[in-house]
Amino acid sequence: MLREARGAHGFGYDPLFWVPERDCSSAELAPEEKNRLSHRARAMALLKQRLGL
Repeated sequence: MLREARGAHGFGYDPLFWVPERDCSSAELAPEEKNRLSHRARAMALLKQRLGL
């Protein structure tokens, strides 16, 4: 977690969450990249795969 907010994308705590694999805060990621890395997005992709969608 960062001590100072960084980035303009996202909301809530996004500017404070550090994403080590991208060397930036969550709010500094482009929305597409943030969604691709998101645990919710990964779970939804897995669900779609298992449902054959």
